Amino acid sequence: MSAAEPPPSVAGNGLGDPRRRLRFLGVPLLGLLAGEFLLGMALNLYATIPVGPPVAVLESDPLLIVHILVGVLLLGITATALRLGHQVHDRHAQAAGVLGLLSAGTAFLAGMDFTFAGQSVTASYVMSVGFAGLLVSAGLLLLPKEQPRVALNENPRVPRVDADPPGRR
Repeated sequence: MSAAEPPPSVAGNGLGDPRRRLRFLGVPLLGLLAGEFLLGMALNLYATIPVGPPVAVLESDPLLIVHILVGVLLLGITATALRLGHQVHDRHAQAAGVLGLLSAGTAFLAGMDFTFAGQSVTASYVMSVGFAGLLVSAGLLLLPKEQPRVALNENPRVPRVDADPPGRR
């Protein structure tokens, strides 16, 4: 395999193009968000998180560890979206990546505050706001980029003919 050929894992699936990878990131982002929501609801309804040293808190319920790991994955996906958006110079994707990264970071820090500093309602609310921002970010990644608009007086099927072609002046 030469240096110009893509690796076999990427060659045939169409994901070698950064633009396609960028659009594809919305799918796992939404899937992880659904899982994060369900894990958070299960923790809220069925788990008791003790107040104490971090090791005791983390050992209290395995759902909490999975919830934290999914949060880390969400941070990674949004950072990847921002990097790919910057790589392909796509402002739409960059905005989605910035919103996603800020939202994921806010939710993650609020979650750490909630878990390890006494489970305040403010931290819980901030987590939910971060979650909502992530949903918007995933939607922006999945939406097609706006196409250039055709002027009302132009037919896109008919080639445009200039009234005064160059060289006839």
